[in-house]
Amino acid sequence: PVISTGIYASADALGGLLTFAHSDLQRFQSGKIWSLRVTDRALQNAAMDLVLFSELFVPTADNAAFTPTDLALDDLVGVIPIANANYWGFADNAVAIVYPTELPFIVGRGGKLFGQLVVRATPTYVATTDIRIRLTLKLD
Repeated sequence: PVISTGIYASADALGGLLTFAHSDLQRFQSGKIWSLRVTDRALQNAAMDLVLFSELFVPTADNAAFTPTDLALDDLVGVIPIANANYWGFADNAVAIVYPTELPFIVGRGGKLFGQLVVRATPTYVATTDIRIRLTLKLD
């Protein structure tokens, strides 16, 4: 996601819309989320959630209180929490890896998963590219 360098409040959206796409998702349409990796280039180790949807939704603006619509919640796949304790901190960066007990999903019409990060802390990032997200999927 592209994020801001200002301080975030707890429950703010961290970056904008995330789109997880791959040609195999279009073919298989369902599976389980095996793992989630967060790379934190600013060593903030902030607790956050990845909120996942099967359909495109209207994302909340970066650094604003996360407010999905009632309609978007109908397409909710799940929420993957990333705790402060999930991070391994290094000299100037960190990585968190979470295994969400094989969260099942079915993709919508577009053959993609969509998401948005929500912070549960008050981090301040240095650059707009300080956070990277990677999902590992097991397709059916």
